[in-house]
Amino acid sequence: MLEELRVRNLAIFEDLTIQLGPGLTVLTGETGAGKSLLVDAIQLLVGARASADVVRFRAKTAFVEGRFALKDPNAEAVRQILQREELLDAEDEVTISREVRSDGRSVGRVNGRLVRVGLLRELGEHLVDVHGQSDHLSLLRPRTQLDLLDRYGGNLPLRQEHERAYAELADAIARLSALRSRARDLERERDLVRFELQEIEGAELSPEEEEELEAERRRLANTEQLLGLAQQALAALGENEHGAPTATELVGMAYKSVLDLARIDEQQLPLAERLAVVSEELDEVCRQLLRYAESLEYDPDRLAGIERRLYQIERLKRKYGSSIAEILEYAAELRKRLEELESEQSEEPAVRERIDTLARHLEALSGKLSAARTSAAQRLEKAVKRELRDLQFRQAEFRIHLVPPRRSPLVLPDGGRLELAPLGAEEALMMISPNPGEPAKPLGETASGGETARMMLALKVALAEVDTVPTLIFDEVDQGVGARAGLVVGRKLHQLAQRHQVLCVTHLPQVAAFASRHYRVRKSTVRGRTVAEVTELRGEDRVVELAEMIGTTRPAGLRTARELLASAAS
Repeated sequence: MLEELRVRNLAIFEDLTIQLGPGLTVLTGETGAGKSLLVDAIQLLVGARASADVVRFRAKTAFVEGRFALKDPNAEAVRQILQREELLDAEDEVTISREVRSDGRSVGRVNGRLVRVGLLRELGEHLVDVHGQSDHLSLLRPRTQLDLLDRYGGNLPLRQEHERAYAELADAIARLSALRSRARDLERERDLVRFELQEIEGAELSPEEEEELEAERRRLANTEQLLGLAQQALAALGENEHGAPTATELVGMAYKSVLDLARIDEQQLPLAERLAVVSEELDEVCRQLLRYAESLEYDPDRLAGIERRLYQIERLKRKYGSSIAEILEYAAELRKRLEELESEQSEEPAVRERIDTLARHLEALSGKLSAARTSAAQRLEKAVKRELRDLQFRQAEFRIHLVPPRRSPLVLPDGGRLELAPLGAEEALMMISPNPGEPAKPLGETASGGETARMMLALKVALAEVDTVPTLIFDEVDQGVGARAGLVVGRKLHQLAQRHQVLCVTHLPQVAAFASRHYRVRKSTVRGRTVAEVTELRGEDRVVELAEMIGTTRPAGLRTARELLASAAS
């Protein structure tokens, strides 16, 4: 609810503060006095387009500020927005301001902090409805129309159950899609693991194989050199073609000499024994060298085979590990992972069964909700028509069309489609035809000015118990209405004000008489400049204002004004 409105340098308003409250508040005054300008000021607070035209002549900026109480049923939605934006300073009120500069640019603030204008609009959807101007009329939004219809029909619990069931089904479908994607990923992983394991196992690697092959490759690649070296060693140790004494012969000669020496000096016998051992070792070395030399044979086919095998091992090392030991360790990990993959059970059958169950449940809920909405729409149509007749729209037609939702369908595993949205199988589209023979059109497209405002008044009265927007503003709702119908409009506004804060710009005393607060807007000239002033009228001042609206302040006019007030109070 709007509790206080401050305006500074807004067109003909210089500096103004108005205290507001619950019930019906009316603004009266001559045409052009600035009544609708106050409505424009409130619209600026809730995100209406700003223009440099609203800035008072010679002023740099126009400023509007509103303090809203957060005590009505819709306040929680406002608090959630403020909390989301880290702007919630107090649980029970919020201050919104708008500053429009002379160059047309504007800035908005919430609780003193700069915000984007879009946030003002978002807050405004929950704070104010301006009737007669469509920019901030929540009833023009399809979602609001569906909300009101479901509130009117008492369908919110069923709709919430449908919304939960829809979310569960959508989650299950998403889960199935994820499982299928995972199944494809698992199959690809299984194929890769099998391939890698087969490649490693097919190589039949052994831990010492690489070293042995390297050694054999070195021998085969250097056969000629190795044979030459072996022969040189044999020549030095055992035999040669030059007749020079060999190491074996020289050691034998030394052995004989030391043996003769030991016969004389027995203490040197161990030397002779050691030389005997050396002689035997040299003989054994010669035999081994001879066998080695005889074993050396160049085999190009064997060398090529070794090269191919070492290349295969090197390729496996590049892919699976830096050594054969690491490759074999990786193969063991692959076997374990393959066992895990092949033993994993898919959730897909259980999820498919859950989707079937949820789909049947959702379709049943959707049918039940659609039937409830159809019934509620019929009742609401009748209620609105009654209100329209009271407001001199005796031949107006009001219809609520339940149309398919504008949303992509839910696609089921079997290819079936559910043409549903989270809130049901339909959206509500409120249509009205004010005159016979004219096609019904969506709200807001049927008329303009006061006629539209009266249509909205009829809707608001019919929906008074379920509409959660706290502040309703009607700009010249009595346009084109006579005195008798004006009383009806006044009663309807008074009735609406029992559940909402209602602000109304009016020219009819029959409407103004029902107000709990009455403000008069009047222009005057101060120091050569036009200034608009707003005065709250009480007591006799209010009687005089009503008499002026009737057309005379003579005793008859004053008497009629008092009768109107008495009638409105009864």
